[in-house]
Amino acid sequence: MQIVWALVCLTFIVIELCSGTLLIFGYGIGALVSYFLSGDFSVTVQVTVFLFVGTLILGVMYPLRGRIFAKDKGDELSSNSLEGKTFTSPVAMEEKSEHQVSLGDTYWFVINQGSPIKKGEKFIVLGYKGNKLLIKKKGE
Repeated sequence: MQIVWALVCLTFIVIELCSGTLLIFGYGIGALVSYFLSGDFSVTVQVTVFLFVGTLILGVMYPLRGRIFAKDKGDELSSNSLEGKTFTSPVAMEEKSEHQVSLGDTYWFVINQGSPIKKGEKFIVLGYKGNKLLIKKKGE
């Protein structure tokens, strides 16, 4: 039975290394504990210990995995965070024209909804349409 538990443990650890979610890591540890118990205890006890240890570690790790794998949002500019913000136009934009401009570290397609905007003038983000930002000259 030791070979079976060793294979189960190895399988769970390899799957965990590939997925990186920490959700089945506990069952790999449970299989390892059952491996050490396999010489002295019945199969029923081994399976019970495997399930108990795996579920216990899963219950502890599941809430922690959000903190462990928390992503740094940084200064990422999403379309929702841009609404109402003012930027300086890097290019001249005609009325109802579409341009690609850099806002922060991200390039966006913008559609000018108002009067022409000269290079260096301020514009405001009104909202978005699909993956394009709707803008107009500030003060309009």
